[in-house]
Amino acid sequence: MQANYKIAPVRTPNQFLVREILEQALERWYWFVISIMTMATLGYLYIRVTPAEYRVHALIMIDNAPRPSSQFSAADALTGMDELATSNAAVKGMYVLKSGRLMQEVVQRLGLQTQYAHTGRFRNQDLYTTSPVRIRPITQTPTPAEFDAQTLPAGRVRLSGFIVKGKPVNGVYEGAGGTVVATPAGRLFLLSAAGGTGQLVHVTIQDPGSISDHYKNAIDATLDDERAGAIRLTLTDNNYIKAADIVNTLITVYNEYAIEDKNQIAQNTARFIKERLDKLSGELGEVDEQIATYKKNNQLTDIGAEATALLGNMNDVQTTSLNLHTQSALLDMLITSVKDPRNENGLLPANTGLADENIDAMLNSYDEALLQRNRLLENASNSSPVIQELNKKLAGSRTTILGSLQNLQRAASLQLSGLDDRQSAIDQKLALLPGEEKDLQTIFRQQKVKEELYLLLLQKREENALNLATAASNASVVDYASGSRRPVFPNKPAVLSLAFLVGLVLPAAILYVQRHLDMKVRSKKDIEMQTTIPFIGVIPQSATTPATALVVQDAGKDPVSEAFRIVRSNIGFLAQDTGPRVVMITSTKSGEGKTFVSTNLAMSFAMAGHRVLLMNADIRKQGPETRGPGLSNYLSGQVAEWRSIVQPSGMHLSLDIIAAGPLPPNPAELLMSRHLETLVNNLKTAYDYIVLDSVPMGIIADAGITNRVCDLTLYVIRQGVPDRRMLPEIEQLFQNNKLKNMAILLNGASRSNLPYGYGYGYDYK
Repeated sequence: MQANYKIAPVRTPNQFLVREILEQALERWYWFVISIMTMATLGYLYIRVTPAEYRVHALIMIDNAPRPSSQFSAADALTGMDELATSNAAVKGMYVLKSGRLMQEVVQRLGLQTQYAHTGRFRNQDLYTTSPVRIRPITQTPTPAEFDAQTLPAGRVRLSGFIVKGKPVNGVYEGAGGTVVATPAGRLFLLSAAGGTGQLVHVTIQDPGSISDHYKNAIDATLDDERAGAIRLTLTDNNYIKAADIVNTLITVYNEYAIEDKNQIAQNTARFIKERLDKLSGELGEVDEQIATYKKNNQLTDIGAEATALLGNMNDVQTTSLNLHTQSALLDMLITSVKDPRNENGLLPANTGLADENIDAMLNSYDEALLQRNRLLENASNSSPVIQELNKKLAGSRTTILGSLQNLQRAASLQLSGLDDRQSAIDQKLALLPGEEKDLQTIFRQQKVKEELYLLLLQKREENALNLATAASNASVVDYASGSRRPVFPNKPAVLSLAFLVGLVLPAAILYVQRHLDMKVRSKKDIEMQTTIPFIGVIPQSATTPATALVVQDAGKDPVSEAFRIVRSNIGFLAQDTGPRVVMITSTKSGEGKTFVSTNLAMSFAMAGHRVLLMNADIRKQGPETRGPGLSNYLSGQVAEWRSIVQPSGMHLSLDIIAAGPLPPNPAELLMSRHLETLVNNLKTAYDYIVLDSVPMGIIADAGITNRVCDLTLYVIRQGVPDRRMLPEIEQLFQNNKLKNMAILLNGASRSNLPYGYGYGYDYK
């Protein structure tokens, strides 16, 4: 007989995985509760132990030094040279802001080499502005040390618990505010001791160089707007006020140093002007003395009207010549200064009064570049590519300046040569005048040149003094250091959320890994994912009875009895016309509950009013039913009448049994004989159902031999016994029709693996 089975498609291995893990998670909900509580506790402890960090920001604008209007051209406007200069100034400013020289000054001003903290239960609290004790090392390079400072009555302080260079040092030292105390950490000046008595502060003295290096690396300077030259300074520290003070002080120090650099140029120019004025003052005195002596010796008076006409023409020539001589003298002084080897690395005088503004602009640019090179040398060596490039540019600029000055000098010389020709013509006309007057006019001309130069230098000295007094800073503060008072690290919501997520994921991951590492068949889903064999039912695990015991009873409400009733009903639905008469029970290997299923299934049919025969078809081992002849006796021909081997079960009036009988030497040959068909055909006339308890299919061939007389094969799989990797082999038995009308029965299932609805009737009162 061929039953009308409904074949289901093979499921993919991951089809039920998520749902199965969710079901296991619901079953083990307490895992998640414990895990979440544990992770939340660890997250809370992490927040308490980890020092809070705060972030502050400041925004400054780097002002590019203005150039004279004559230096700008249409090409500059088209190419954006002014914006490029602003960008370059901002980039240079970023490097200067992160220099060690500036940060060392910040550390000294704020006293950051000495840190104060209150030792807490979980972490230390920084007492940057609230420490009752303030201490300053006497030396600029203090010895790194740690110690405790405790306030005493009358403003005194007790110092103890010294750790110097990592080694503990015994000793207790006391002193009052405003006094110096000699300690293992060196001489310490107690600035103040305020607050109540008995307050304990942990003091740490560190090397200022290491502190400045730390904050130099910690501060971040980025271009906020390249075109505008805006720089954003960012610093993260465990004290909000300290971080803001460091950034604001850094800006102040940067501006002070920038003003100092600008003042160096003005001071050098003032020194140059003073030297020239002193020299001209002496020369003017000599000329005045020469005029007085000449007049006295020659008894000269004012010639007057006769020379007025000639002198009128001469005045024009002299005025032009005077200006040219003044410019030539200035050029001589500048050329001498540029050529002087002693000034090779010195600043050149600016704003000297030359008529050509381009020369003054070139001198200013050279001085600014030289100062920039000197600032970079503080953090780099002469072998640095940046320094070498700047040296090349400075040398080129100096050569360009010298060439320009010499060109101007040659042009002035040519103009003076032409004026000398005109002057010669006038002199010839003046030859008629007394020679004394002519000599006197020569002296007057020299005096006039020196006076004009003297007055020009006085004017430039005042301009330079005004520039020195009104020197502006490089950086304009847009926003002083500020930020959120909430710590950026550790982020409490993020830490607690992560702790909750880890607490949720960890047990789920354990379940997932456990599920993948466990290769045993654990549920109906494992079978359905890898086979298309009809599934006939699930027998739950009985915790109070052994696997081979009879569990099914009349009117029994226990889960096992009800499960066998469901299996019995499913067998009846497989072929509704005649129903399977002969049912064989087999499995992959021993220990999966064949005998248990066979006995209880037969008992379930008997309690339903059917005549049932339970036959032990495993003739390779002696069964528990040893009374009288058995199956092996009949198959071997020792017993001719089949009724002789049928015995009452003693369990139910409608249930009889056939024992395996004595162990034969040739069990496979006996099962292949025609006697087995004859026996089964005869039994069909007397019984409604015949249940064969056969041998395991995966061990010997007896089950396949016996299966020829069966109508239905129940393949028993016990939860947790067979490997899931054997399921494809069982599927091959079904696909190749090796077993008649094959169906799978899951035995020994845990309550969590029972299908939905199992147990409802059992617990219902």
